Amino acid sequence: MVVWWAAAARAESWCAAPLVAHEWGVVRLGASEPSVPLPEWFARAQSTHPSGPPEPRVRELPRDEGMRDLPVLSLYTTDSWSFPVPFALEVGFTTGHPTAWWPPANALSASTVGWEALALSREPPVLPHAAAEGWVNALRKLPGALWVTGGSTAERFVFYEGRTQESAAVRLVRGESWSPTRPHYLVENTSDWPVHDVIVMADGRAWSAPLVPAHKTAGFLLAEPLDAGGLRTTLRARWSGGVPPTTGWGDGCVMMRDPAVPESNAVDHRLYPGEVDVLLDTWGDRMFGIPPGAARIVYREDVGAVNAVMPVKLYTDMYRYVELHRLSVVLVEGVRLP
Repeated sequence: MVVWWAAAARAESWCAAPLVAHEWGVVRLGASEPSVPLPEWFARAQSTHPSGPPEPRVRELPRDEGMRDLPVLSLYTTDSWSFPVPFALEVGFTTGHPTAWWPPANALSASTVGWEALALSREPPVLPHAAAEGWVNALRKLPGALWVTGGSTAERFVFYEGRTQESAAVRLVRGESWSPTRPHYLVENTSDWPVHDVIVMADGRAWSAPLVPAHKTAGFLLAEPLDAGGLRTTLRARWSGGVPPTTGWGDGCVMMRDPAVPESNAVDHRLYPGEVDVLLDTWGDRMFGIPPGAARIVYREDVGAVNAVMPVKLYTDMYRYVELHRLSVVLVEGVRLP
């Protein structure tokens, strides 16, 4: 009787259920190789560079750009309220422009892509496209992830990527006690946010640190052999947490929800283990399988930096509240040791 009364009281007071949103992607800077292949049915933007004459003027040459590759958004909720779940999303590229997305967008500008009326459900109301891309099929198998319907197709995520004119937040410089046989380096964080899970790799060796604060440096020696499996295990542990929600109203009772008020701030970077596995399976060789003579830097962006550079607005109905998590990994290629 007490349990029934408590549940009825919560329902009558409109306790909202959590709608957990997990976004992850990789920022490629200094890259020369192509990105991860995309399905042919994804929408793609036309080139923003002027076509011009066969020999364009210097100021019309393409900019030095990187890519915010493969940002995907997976969504999870409980069975506390009925389906489908109304959902809307807007994504901004403050230093670039969107280049590809799914579902078909109905709010598009030079720097934003958005969806006004998507529907989330446990089962796809229409059949998804056949996909040859491994990362697409892996995301379709994530336990608990909702199906997103937009237009005439369904998928188990929202996708958006774009070009960016960002520079790497970290740079390498020589340390004061320089020796040709035992060189000492500094990694300098030049940004206004901390950088996390920093890894420097070169010549078959690696150095890592869990954090370099904003506008600070950390000294290091490239003394440890590069252990790709060990680095993957460490990152998986640091990036994983929790399980998809199934029942209940989350922590406490969220009330007085206004569907016109979006969620824009991430609570942290942690994803479910299966999502982290898809990220590492898709990008692990590119991150850690570096050829002889090459050098690379990998780090995780602070969620504050992600919110500022790639702002999002997530909307849903009054029966749910959004809990946003964002994991953004930066891969800096073409690095030269000082």
